[in-house]
Amino acid sequence: MAMPAEKADRLRSSRLYGGVGRTVARMLRKHGADPQVESVPVMAAPAALPGRTQPSDPELQSAVQSIRRLSWYHTIDLGNGLVTPGMTDHRPFVDLYQLPESLDGLRCLDVGSLDGFWAFEMERRGAAEVVATDVAAWDQWDMRAESGGLMPTDQTMGDCFQLAHRLLRSIVRRETCSVYELSAERFGKFDLVLISDVLAHLRDPELALERVFGVTRGEVLIAEVYSPALEVFGDARLLEFKGGPAPSAWWVPNTNALKEMIVAAGFDAAQELARFVWPARGVNSDGVAVVNRAAKVILRAKAGQPGTGDQAPRTAGTSQEMAPALSHAGSSR
Repeated sequence: MAMPAEKADRLRSSRLYGGVGRTVARMLRKHGADPQVESVPVMAAPAALPGRTQPSDPELQSAVQSIRRLSWYHTIDLGNGLVTPGMTDHRPFVDLYQLPESLDGLRCLDVGSLDGFWAFEMERRGAAEVVATDVAAWDQWDMRAESGGLMPTDQTMGDCFQLAHRLLRSIVRRETCSVYELSAERFGKFDLVLISDVLAHLRDPELALERVFGVTRGEVLIAEVYSPALEVFGDARLLEFKGGPAPSAWWVPNTNALKEMIVAAGFDAAQELARFVWPARGVNSDGVAVVNRAAKVILRAKAGQPGTGDQAPRTAGTSQEMAPALSHAGSSR
C-alpha cells in the first residue's frame, strides 16, 4: 500500500516511525530470521464515531483534527470512537502483562511514558496516583549526536500525551525526568513501576535499572525486545551492541542477560510472564508502510534489599562521571 508523498517524507524524517522499525528488521535479517514484513496503512485516520466518516459534534470534529495533526507512537483509545493512529498498538497484548484488574490504592509509575498508553491504562484500573516520566525534548533522548533528525520536527515532546490527557480527562501527573534522574528523594517510592521498550535505547541500561530500583517498594514490570539469536548459547548472558552511525537502539540482550541485569540492580529474581512477537509499524525507503515484528519478553520482579544483587547499586554521583549523553533517557515504546 503506497502512501502519499507528503506523509511518506514525514515518516522518513521521524525516527519514531522509521528508525525503530528498520533497526528491528536489520537485526532479524542479520541473524537469518524472517522479519515478517507486511504492508499496512500506517497513518490511517483515527476512527470517528462508529459508522460515520466525520463526527457531527463540533467538539469531536476538533478532536479528530487535533489527533491527525500529530505523529503518534502509541495507539490509544480516547473514547467516543476516537483512536490515535500510533506506530505500535499495545492493546492486543495488555493481558500478557498481568496487570491487576484493580490497582486501587496503589502508587504507580510509568517510566519513559511518551504518549502515555501505560500511564492511562494504570489510571483506568483505578490507581490512587499515576506518575508518568519522560524527558523534555526529543534531543534529550539517549542517542548519539550523529544520529541526527530526532523524531517529528513539527511537534514538541509531550504534545501527544497532553492531547490524550485532555481528551481522557485524565489526572495522571507528567513529570519531566530522565530515567537516570529518578530518585526516591524527588518522587518517593511506588507500588508498581512499569518500564516498557526503554532499556534497548539507553547507553547504560544497568544504571537505568538501578534508578528504577531506587523508586520501587513493590514490583516492577519490564517489557523489552530480546534477541532470539542469542538464546541458543545455554546459560550465557549476552547483549549485542547495536550502536551504529545512527542507532535507535544501543543494546539487544538475550533473556538471561536481562534477568541477571534486573537482579544486579537490586531486585529479587525476575519472573518471566510472557514472550510474544511485537509488531512495530514503520515505512520503507519507497514510502510503503510496513510492519516489522520482533521478539519481546515481559518480566516481573519484586524490590529486594539494597545490595542483594550481584553488585550494590551505584550512587547518584556515578552518573556525573559519565558521558553527557547519560543525563538523558529514551521513552517507553
